[in-house]
Amino acid sequence: MARGLAVHSLEPQNFPGPADMLRGKPPGAYTALKVDNWRHLVDWTLHSRRLAKSVQVLHEEAGGMYKALLSQVETQGTTLNRCINHALLPSLVLALQTCQEANEQKTSYCMLVPLLCDPIGTSTQTGSPLDVFVLAEPLSVEASHPVEVSVLGRPRTIPLAKFSQWATDRQCIEAKKAKSDGEALLCTQDGNLLEGLLTNFFVVQ
Repeated sequence: MARGLAVHSLEPQNFPGPADMLRGKPPGAYTALKVDNWRHLVDWTLHSRRLAKSVQVLHEEAGGMYKALLSQVETQGTTLNRCINHALLPSLVLALQTCQEANEQKTSYCMLVPLLCDPIGTSTQTGSPLDVFVLAEPLSVEASHPVEVSVLGRPRTIPLAKFSQWATDRQCIEAKKAKSDGEALLCTQDGNLLEGLLTNFFVVQ
């Protein structure tokens, strides 16, 4: 079985990993969250709000994406967060269940990567104008250790949104990493450090 198993409209699909799904599907808002003991979605409220924020930002800065979704929110007098949860949760649950069954209890941790695409039509599964993909893959908990990093790239084009296009855009930076580099950091033209390609970056004094 491939490392990642994605669910689209409640139909399983195999992918080598999260980046492959993000690059292989239409661009959209996404997030990545940890699941503890196959039940607890760690910081789900935060991730749900992040998805809603990304949808709003992409609508404003990426050519009017999610117009139908935002129109539905206004027409139904509901909230964007509620619409997203309604469309997303069935696929989240199925992806998690399928991954757990395939994992055979080898680990109790899992990563979920939900991706919300803006379809041409309306999803027949959820009644929401969203095309939903959810990738689930087991996680092994590794002890933390120091890693080498390089400062290689410029900021993301839409930094306020988790936009799947970044999985493609960052490939040119990944290609410049040395084999010993555990991560590449992004910086401004003035050299101010921002974040990593895949990680948040903190300085502790």
